Amino acid sequence: MSELESPPAPKNTSEVKGESLGIRHNKIVVVYIFATFLVALATVASVWTFNHIRAASDSKAHITDAIFRAEALLATLIDVENGQLGIVITGDENSLSPFSTMRDSIPDQLKELRSRTQIPSALKHLDALAPLLEARLMAYSEIVERRRRQDFPAATANMLSLRGKQATDLIRNEVHNFIQVETQALAL
Repeated sequence: MSELESPPAPKNTSEVKGESLGIRHNKIVVVYIFATFLVALATVASVWTFNHIRAASDSKAHITDAIFRAEALLATLIDVENGQLGIVITGDENSLSPFSTMRDSIPDQLKELRSRTQIPSALKHLDALAPLLEARLMAYSEIVERRRRQDFPAATANMLSLRGKQATDLIRNEVHNFIQVETQALAL
């Protein structure tokens, strides 16, 4: 320093305390902002995780519903087959109404199942299933109609034919394959 310049005046204690408080205040603000940022980040991560879990849960519920509907479709087909058998054996006209109701519900069940299926490989099994079901339902109706015309031997022969069992087995196989694809997706 030159002689002309005077040394800086000593700071009074209130100025030193003010600077110290200012620095401390800035540190508190920085820590507060950082903590707020961490809370916001944790909230975003939690919301994202929750949405991801919910989407996975919805997907699993959707797949479970499709499997349930496929099993219900197969159960209805078995009921139709049993109803047809009862009509042919007994000739009971009172059995026609439940038989017809169940038979007529199958295309709607297949349509509903298709609308709820999102897996392309599972849809292929439903595509293969549709004509099989249509042919089998037509065969059931023909057998019942033969019995109604009192042609018991023809109705019985048609019902007991190996062709009918093979058609039913193809249907069961496609439903089984559909359920297998859906179950594999459920395991993911």
